[in-house]
Amino acid sequence: MRNRYFDHLSHKTAMERTNVFIQTTPHLFQDAPESAPETILTIDDLQIRRERQTFTRLEHSGAVLFTVRTFMEPLTQLGDEGLRALRSMVLGWEEEVRVYKGGDIWGPLLMMWCEEKLGAVEVKTEA
Repeated sequence: MRNRYFDHLSHKTAMERTNVFIQTTPHLFQDAPESAPETILTIDDLQIRRERQTFTRLEHSGAVLFTVRTFMEPLTQLGDEGLRALRSMVLGWEEEVRVYKGGDIWGPLLMMWCEEKLGAVEVKTEA
């Protein structure tokens, strides 16, 4: 089975993608999806995990080199613009993605924090 994502990758080009997660621990290594913590979460427990992933085809072997650079930041360090973008992204996730990324664990706390900092989400209605 071929993966079309890699079909157009040559040694002269590279592809890049980013992922964003919210997690309740500052640990970079996560070998399983998060489970609900045994203590009550506070906003200081939430971390933003950003991953920059690159794919490069090696010229001589044709193998694909995959690299990941991970950045961690406490949620409380996000400015209003970053927090607004994060809220918009999370609200745009389909249910399956939200569950996979642990939204059931940190979602209510994040949304409460966003409302306190940014105000309620504006709901646009058709006239």
